[in-house]
Amino acid sequence: MRSEFISFNSEDRLEHVLRTMAKEKITSAPVFEGEDYTGVVSEIGIVDFLRPKKFTLLWKKNKPSPIEEMNLILVGQIAKKSSVILKPDQELIDVLSKIVRRPYCIPVFDSGKVVGIVREEDIIAFILKEFVKEDVQEAQILDNSNMQTEVDLLYDVVRQKGKIKLRDAAKQLGISEKSCEKLAKSLAEHQLITMEYTFFRGLILKGVSHEKK
Repeated sequence: MRSEFISFNSEDRLEHVLRTMAKEKITSAPVFEGEDYTGVVSEIGIVDFLRPKKFTLLWKKNKPSPIEEMNLILVGQIAKKSSVILKPDQELIDVLSKIVRRPYCIPVFDSGKVVGIVREEDIIAFILKEFVKEDVQEAQILDNSNMQTEVDLLYDVVRQKGKIKLRDAAKQLGISEKSCEKLAKSLAEHQLITMEYTFFRGLILKGVSHEKK
């Protein structure tokens, strides 16, 4: 589950939604009216909403696309309540059975409020991290008691920051730069992050998205 995510207000216009989705490289996001969850907007949902047979009045023969009318559309008109929801304490096997064939993010509810979302890429990242932990344990990079925590923390730090210097990540985790670099290499080998060596700034760690394009 990711507790930090892109979301939209039900009054946001279609252009803003599409620009944001393209910029953030996401294909779906939850929609709220104030603090209340109203549904999920997705690329496939937008296409379905605008398809000619369903929205005939917008598509006129003398126009290649009704762009002016499209820009009046609010995301609240498009968002659909997810038929599937998750809880923070659910096991992976339950999540897998619910997320399969769902072309959108799934909201995670706790006490009636959305506290996070789950995307297919989160499942892939979780599984890849388990492979990393196995490699780290076999290589004895860290004490077994700290290994799982450090792998998760480093991955989360890089994903949240987008990019971060190795020495800053090591300092934030409270481990040596050497141990941090070994962890980073394991994460990079499993395509969870990338490592870029620079002359002036040293080693830079960057996040990787597994969102389907």
